[in-house]
Order: sequence, then structure tokens, then C-alpha cells
Amino acid sequence: MSDSEAVRHGIYLDYFSTTPVDPRVLDYYCQILKENYGNPSSVDHDFGSAAARLVKASREKIADLIACDPGEITFTSGATESISLFLQGFAAAQLVRLGRKLKVITSPIEHPAVLENLHALQAAGSIDLATLDVDQHGRINLHQLENLAKSGVDLFCNMAVNNETGNIYPTDRIAAIASEHRALYFCDATQAIGKIPFSLASLPDTVVAFSGHKFYAPKGIGVLVADKSIPVKPLFFGGGQQRSLRPGTINAPLIAALGFALQIACEEQEIEAHRTRSLRDLLQNKLASQLPQLVVNGDLENRVAGALHVSLPGLNNKQLIARIRDEIAISTGAACSSGSERPSQVLKAMRLPKDLIEGALRISLGRFSSEHEIVVAAQVIARENRTHPAPV
Repeated sequence: MSDSEAVRHGIYLDYFSTTPVDPRVLDYYCQILKENYGNPSSVDHDFGSAAARLVKASREKIADLIACDPGEITFTSGATESISLFLQGFAAAQLVRLGRKLKVITSPIEHPAVLENLHALQAAGSIDLATLDVDQHGRINLHQLENLAKSGVDLFCNMAVNNETGNIYPTDRIAAIASEHRALYFCDATQAIGKIPFSLASLPDTVVAFSGHKFYAPKGIGVLVADKSIPVKPLFFGGGQQRSLRPGTINAPLIAALGFALQIACEEQEIEAHRTRSLRDLLQNKLASQLPQLVVNGDLENRVAGALHVSLPGLNNKQLIARIRDEIAISTGAACSSGSERPSQVLKAMRLPKDLIEGALRISLGRFSSEHEIVVAAQVIARENRTHPAPV
């Protein structure tokens, strides 16, 4: 059996890590690759002009779907680049403009792409960093946020949806607090876009980053949304594309594919969320009925439909995942930290006991998950816990 055949026969439940490309998006993308291969910056001929029109139309479509101005959109290779581009570029620009360190507030459960950038800026002396507390369910303390902001703040960094637990955060309230204190709100919306309603119309003074491969677009394309008035120093040089903020040849086919994938995700969001939530609840109930020691982590009242983060006390999660890898694809946490021996920083911040951290499993469902797959997945996980019980 070839690698591709083996993958097709496995059950994929790692949609938070990445999503398969929707066949409709793939067909559209391949068509664009064949027919619209011009350089969007080479408008001296029809090939370039056609590509430029495609980028313009896609930019306008994305802007309409998330309620921003098309001119605020910068295309990147993904959310990690978007995050780095903004945090590093904004800090550098403001350090020159203000002549002092930036005051930044964040939470300890942000994606490493955010936290590692902030820690690097802190180490370089570019920012003063304050970190919010979270409770055992991974919820931030908005009263603490307001109190910290009273002493002065330039930038809030808080995600819309957590990449491990699937918690949904009150972005409208965070944006309102930021606006009240004349600060910017940087929102990592990578796990939110396409899964829950998301509109910048209700988020004043907000900068957003996200990536297409989280909502069934091809990998390698992301978005940074920032008002033109916000000073951001470029990290790359070599061309004037995208206001010189992100120079280099613009990938028109990938941009078009992202726009189409986002359109599908938004149009089908409500019905897809209902279907995925039902499957998630079915899996949770089947696991709980067979594994009474199961603990469900996160904010169960405010999580995205496909998220199921559980712990089995005494389980070695890495060993279990290794044993079932040919049957089910799940993970221990963030894909960027997969293989790391470090425990999840999200679960540590939630102050979960060591046995719950070491026994944690991140299961995430999506568009192509089926009821049959859910039934089989529950059977496999329960079987492995019976045949390899936790030590007493």
C-alpha cells in the first residue's frame, strides 16, 4: 500500500492542524494555474492585467466577507508570517516614532507564533510585556485586562479562538477595551475565520492575521489586515508590491483559491457548524460512556463546533498517538509544537494537574468528518485504553 492510499484509509481528526483542500477549491485553483499564469505586476500585457484583475476581485471578495477595506489586506505565506510581519514591524516603527518601549498586554495561551515574537521583542528591549491570567477552563480575565490597561497600553494581543481547546474569546469586548484606552488590538483569527461569524465591522482599531489552510484552501497563503494609517516597518525588501510591506511576486492563483475557500466557508458556516457540533458531541458522549475517567478541557459553553480537547489521567498521550497513527490522526496539541518534549503551554497556563497535561488529546473535526468515522474513532481510543491501561 502506498503512502497516499494509507492516508486515504485513515480517519483524519486533526482539522485544527490543517484542513484538506476542498475539491471545489482544488478544481478552481488548478483551472487558475493553467489559465491565469501572468504576473499581476506586469500590466503591460493582457496576461499580467488578467492576473491583476483576479487579485483585485479576490481582495474585494475577502474584504466583503470580513467587513474591511480591500486596501487594508496584505497577502503573506500564512498566519505565522502575518503575525511576525505585524508584531516585529509595528514594534520597530513605534519605537522610532514614540522613542520608548511599547506597552503590550497578552495572554499565556496565545499561539507560539505570537508569544515567541513578543518574547523576542521583550528580550530586545522593544516592549514591556504584561501577561493576563487564565482560569482552569482557559478563560481570560477581562477585569484584569481593564485594570492593566489603566496604567497605559499600546497593544493588546489576544486570539479569537484557541488552537488547542477551541475556546472562543470575546473579541468585541476586548476590542472595546482597547479602543477605550486608545490602544490597538491584534487578533490572531487563524482558528476563527471560516468557523464562526467574524466581522471587523464590530472590532474597531483591530489588526487581524489568518491563514487559508485552516478553511480548506491550499497551504502557503495567509492574510494580514491592518489599516494603512498603522505604521509597520517591512521585514523584507526587493520590490514595491503590496505597498512595499510584503514585496515579491504576488501569487494570484493562491489568493484566488483563498478567496473562493473563504466564500464557501462563510456561505456554509451555519449548517456546517451544526453538523460538526453534532458529530463532536457524539464522539464526546461515546468516549465518556466508555472511559469514565475522561476529562473534557476548555470552556464547554464557548468553543468552536469541531473542537474536542480531552484528558485521560495516567495516559501517555504520545504513546497512544503513536500506537493508533495508522488508524486515526489526532494530536497532543499545537502542530507547530508536535514532537516537542515540552508540555503544552496552554494547559500549563490553565494550571491543569500534570496527569491531565500528559494525558491530553486534541481532537478536531471538520467538513469531511463522518458519523462512521466518529464511531470507529471512539472504539479505537477506548480499545487502546483497555489494552494499555494507565498504571495504578
